[in-house]
Amino acid sequence: MDIDSDRARVNQHVSRMMNAAQTEADRVQRAYPAAQMYFKIDDLDMALSFIDMYLTANHSDPSALYLKGVVLEKKGRLQEAILVYSNSLNLRPRQKELIIKICEVVCALDNPTTTQLLTWLDKARQAGAPLRLIQTLEERLAITQQDLPALGKLYYEQQRKSPDDLQVIQKIVKLKLSEGDYNNAKRIVDQTNARVPHVFENLAWLHSCLAVYVTMFKSCRTFEESMQPEHLSLLFGILANLSKIFFIKLPASDE
Repeated sequence: MDIDSDRARVNQHVSRMMNAAQTEADRVQRAYPAAQMYFKIDDLDMALSFIDMYLTANHSDPSALYLKGVVLEKKGRLQEAILVYSNSLNLRPRQKELIIKICEVVCALDNPTTTQLLTWLDKARQAGAPLRLIQTLEERLAITQQDLPALGKLYYEQQRKSPDDLQVIQKIVKLKLSEGDYNNAKRIVDQTNARVPHVFENLAWLHSCLAVYVTMFKSCRTFEESMQPEHLSLLFGILANLSKIFFIKLPASDE
């Protein structure tokens, strides 16, 4: 597809459409289809310009607000997108898909507020949003509030349902390390390595193993302590995991 050709064609069509407007009010109404056309060719700046023009006279149009939210989301302006999506939802409350979308955007924020998380977690539950999305909101809320017990409860409940889910186990290991519970972190790593098939083919898991061994080894207070047999096993674990990581990252031979 020729993007420049598409843009030229849309520019020409929109220009003719806008010039044919008999009044300023008519011109404003034509801005909505113009915004839709620019959005379809991914010209987000022009789409946003025309949708804003349309909303000056149609600020209570939930469909137009939704389109503006999508444009802002695609431009990475997530907080603004949430606000506009929320305005659309207020005008047309029974939109389960929109509630789910807003919750997903909230989860994508670098630093969502406690209020945002509590608000949209409640709405997600009421709307019957997918369990995975609700769990993500609960996780982000516990992290934001630094509620480690709640975080641990959430992770262990997820692991109970999916005992061999490495992503969940990694989160538990990371939580144990943050609590300074190195022995339990290592116990979980060792048990997982012995139980889960093909675990060493997972690069992210190997990094988790390495983090545990390195953290425990660094906790040794003296060189003599680090040379004790139980700590030497950590050093061997570090070397073993590094070799596995290197092997996985090693590019395939052309021969």
